[in-house]
Amino acid sequence: MPLRFLLLSNLMSMVYWGVMSQPHNHNQPKRMLPTPQGGYWFTIAMVIAGLVLFAFIYSYVDSTTLKKTPEIAISQLAHDISAGNVKSIAIDENDLDITYADQTNKISKKESDAALTDTLANYGVSKDALDKVEISVTRESQFALLLSEVAPFSSRCFSF
Repeated sequence: MPLRFLLLSNLMSMVYWGVMSQPHNHNQPKRMLPTPQGGYWFTIAMVIAGLVLFAFIYSYVDSTTLKKTPEIAISQLAHDISAGNVKSIAIDENDLDITYADQTNKISKKESDAALTDTLANYGVSKDALDKVEISVTRESQFALLLSEVAPFSSRCFSF
């Protein structure tokens, strides 16, 4: 994060000093703000171009360093639980974060209108196999809940 901040601040500094600075004529009265080279529209276009460039660089760096967690079907999860390979499951609304006995992580989705245990029982997972799996439910913070009511898109943009 600090590296990205430094890149952005350096980029904005270069745009400001490269576009906004002009040689001053000391015989003329000083103005409050210098007129940018090329006009204000050129300055606005340069700032937007800088932001777009920064967005491209950020998305490239983020996509190359981001490790994708494999997603499995709920039927595969049921098979893995029956085989005794699953150590724990963390439920966040309809998202499942699955930790296996060999410490690998995978993700899955559950049905929104049914409990996970009912869904797994429908797939044939025995109660004994399910008892060996630690199941935890994470709840949404109060701030995130309030924010999702005020601005419904915010829960998709921010994770609290």
